[in-house]
Amino acid sequence: MPKRVLREKITQEQIQRVLALGIINIRHKQEMPARKPQKVCLPYDCVKRIINSLGITTRKAYKQLYIAGTVGGLPVNPSMRYKNSGWLGWDVFLDIPVKTSFMSYADAKRYVISKGIRSKEQYRRARNSMLIVGVPSDPGDYYEEWAGWDCFTGKDIIQRHMITVIVAIEKGYPQDFIEKYPDIKETVRNLSNPASPDYNREFTVTYGFQNYF
Repeated sequence: MPKRVLREKITQEQIQRVLALGIINIRHKQEMPARKPQKVCLPYDCVKRIINSLGITTRKAYKQLYIAGTVGGLPVNPSMRYKNSGWLGWDVFLDIPVKTSFMSYADAKRYVISKGIRSKEQYRRARNSMLIVGVPSDPGDYYEEWAGWDCFTGKDIIQRHMITVIVAIEKGYPQDFIEKYPDIKETVRNLSNPASPDYNREFTVTYGFQNYF
């Protein structure tokens, strides 16, 4: 005798439950946010022509243009986006004439420090009065290596050396330990010299460096 196949009768209620599940799944997929498409940037040469034609000559102006969104296809960080496809620096990208190019970041930093400039305000005053030349009015906008005014003016190094000396002396090291470290020694000489822009009376008196310079 042929085998009998057991067929369970599917009720209307079961059908509705299956359909309901299907509808829920469909709606769930529809309600999921669509994946944001990856932004496509224009080629380097194209972006360069656009910003040059608009008269964009600073990194700050470029950033403002990008945020405004009036020109599509611009990368947020062109130096990274075009690192291996034409990037030669902001001077070239912004089409800054050679005559208005400035010294490198490292040279500018050494130059500024040698002039005893230790703050943004001093820098602006020195540049406006032509006490320093060959450096941009806004180094933070001009230099890709920019890490802040304390770093650019050498103030961060002075602070590190001062902390090193204070910690060493408070731990019992003799004052003359700094003789082993020429860079720290030079910093202490400047900190204890009333004629130096780095003079710090509180440090000098507290740790006995009045006659050190």
